[in-house]
Amino acid sequence: MWGRFALAAGVAAALAAQYPPDPNARGSISGRVVHYESGRPIPRVQVILQPVSAETAPVAASTGRDGRFVFRRLPSGYYSIRAQHAGYLPATFAQTEFTRLPYVFGLMPGEKLENIVIRLRPAGVISGKVEFGDGEPAVGVPVQFYREYFFRGRHGFQLAGTARTDDRGLYRIYGLPPGRYYVVAAYSPPAPGPGVREQRPLDENGRPLPDERFVTTYYPSTHRMIEAAPVRLRRSEQLDHIDITLVRARVARIRGRVVSAVTGDVLMGSDVRLRQPSPVADVLVDAPASVRPRPDGGFEIVGVTSGSYIVVVNAHEDGARLTARVPVTVSGTDIDNFSITAEPYRALKGRVVTDDTIDFPLSVFRVTLEPASDSVPATSGSVDESGRFEVEFVPGETYEVFLLDGPPDVYLESARIGGFDVLRTGFQAETGNLPPMELRFSTRGATVRGEVADSSTKVALGATVALVPDPARGRIQYFKITTTDAYGIYELRGVAPGRYTLLAWWDEPPCEVYDIESLDACREAGKSIEVRRGDNLMINLRLTP
Repeated sequence: MWGRFALAAGVAAALAAQYPPDPNARGSISGRVVHYESGRPIPRVQVILQPVSAETAPVAASTGRDGRFVFRRLPSGYYSIRAQHAGYLPATFAQTEFTRLPYVFGLMPGEKLENIVIRLRPAGVISGKVEFGDGEPAVGVPVQFYREYFFRGRHGFQLAGTARTDDRGLYRIYGLPPGRYYVVAAYSPPAPGPGVREQRPLDENGRPLPDERFVTTYYPSTHRMIEAAPVRLRRSEQLDHIDITLVRARVARIRGRVVSAVTGDVLMGSDVRLRQPSPVADVLVDAPASVRPRPDGGFEIVGVTSGSYIVVVNAHEDGARLTARVPVTVSGTDIDNFSITAEPYRALKGRVVTDDTIDFPLSVFRVTLEPASDSVPATSGSVDESGRFEVEFVPGETYEVFLLDGPPDVYLESARIGGFDVLRTGFQAETGNLPPMELRFSTRGATVRGEVADSSTKVALGATVALVPDPARGRIQYFKITTTDAYGIYELRGVAPGRYTLLAWWDEPPCEVYDIESLDACREAGKSIEVRRGDNLMINLRLTP
């Protein structure tokens, strides 16, 4: 508790010269940026002060050789601060002598907030070499880094960075946060140039030989991502010798067109993507192949290696969205006349109901459908005053349903379709025809609040607090994340009944919070709690190291 009182005492001393303070008096914020471990000052760091009020513009400053910065003539209000520098992870928190400032902190009229410290942690580095099978370096090859992510039950991969090999075939990328990465050398043969026709090799009888070439290769040496090996990068770690040997494989072309299921017309300009299996079950990623439009309105996918794929199409016709997902198997020979029929999005209709007495309009709610894969986007629909809603969805996709933007004590109790509660299982409709959905909510969600401390004497301002359902499967809607305020207090409202793991951290979570398959690390780092309907719990936490 000493940190809170000391901070308050410092503010009071600063304002003691004039009370009440002049509301128009200008204040200042000054401090320094240092290395996270060694504490040495870091020059040329860009520090950005972001006001919460839209009426005040953000201000940027650069640290000097001593790592110091200063912002002068600041109006009172609430601010956040951010420091960024090449080779370091961005930092969004600052410390005073006694405690750490919250992510959003207040500056009183005329206040001088001095000697704050921002610590920058070196980012991770991955480096290696890309070469051909005979040891020749692969020059100028793009190298991509994909990082796993988890969000609301969705598990996928996102591009985290790119590099390019030099004349020795070497690559190096910095600025990476810790995590599991898949490294891929996105090799493609050099183009012969405009107007130059590439001659295809022939056999002794003049027949075209199979098109075989070096292709995009995943670490350590495979053209299929499902066979790739992940690289685990720890905090501030430098991983060297992540070398890739390019592989040769047969490639083929897929030529086809997209046809509207409504009108039968060819849908020109459709978004066509080729997706392939990943090392994670039921998760697809974009395949390393080029999609080109054809003059007849069709498409051509070139450089496709052997394997199983899904062709994903998104198109528009007369303002309506259409989509398709069609499996295709490639065995090294070209595929022609591949016709894809795009179906319109379907509409899920329903209503929002409750048994509780409410004093707010049902139109405050928004219904969101979150797909299990990232092949299609999430969709949302508003709720009218009578509680009715309509949301678009893609047939064949599995969705989780969320009831958002309601009052803070509300939680979703059930989501029933045709008499079955799909809240825990998600729902899918292969044909797109679904009975109306009934979303039942309660206003008697529990409240969990408390203080977070990083030691026996310091409260943790701006710490992250997560409430993780345990078990998490079938309870995706009940995850909650917040931050502590200027007094180290957190508050979570609208908590559904059940068992949870409650944990807090500063810079990096001790576990992958949304990974429902591996929450043992969360249980070890957190505190197990049982919540009943309408509870008002006070639970203090210690920061996870």
